[in-house]
Amino acid sequence: MKKFYFIAFAALMLMTGCEKETAVTITDIRTKAELTGKVTYAPGYTTTDYGKNISTLDNVAAAGQTLVFEVDYSSYGYQATGKKVFETTIETDGSFTISIPVPESQSLSISDVYVRPFFVEDYADYMLNKQDVYVIVPTRAYYAGNLYFSNMVTTIEANNTYYIGKANLSASEVISE
Repeated sequence: MKKFYFIAFAALMLMTGCEKETAVTITDIRTKAELTGKVTYAPGYTTTDYGKNISTLDNVAAAGQTLVFEVDYSSYGYQATGKKVFETTIETDGSFTISIPVPESQSLSISDVYVRPFFVEDYADYMLNKQDVYVIVPTRAYYAGNLYFSNMVTTIEANNTYYIGKANLSASEVISE
């Protein structure tokens, strides 16, 4: 008889203790913060004064490149390590807009912002020739690394739009042919 009561008690405990757990995920968050800005890159150099001086070419739109924003999972209040990655594609004029889910009653910290690495095949490097004249040399360049925006914010809140300014990316490595 004790066995019967034990089994009945255990069954009752199992039935009352089984509540369906619900997990809130980032996709469930309805409120967002919007970030806008512009990304350009420096495609090399140009000569002026018939090759006597050089100057940097700047402000070419990084059109079609992937812009990445990383937010620590711990910023969402999760007991998890790592980062949630949000991506957007840069428009033809260099502008971008990205919406990042932010819970209503808290703020998030953006840990990193960068462009996925890319190559520019027609990078313009320079060299000084034997006549002491700068000559443009076509080469390739590799772009990678974190971006630093002129008005960057590191903490965002729900239902706000942030213009984070402009970032100009310089070549990480120039590959001479």
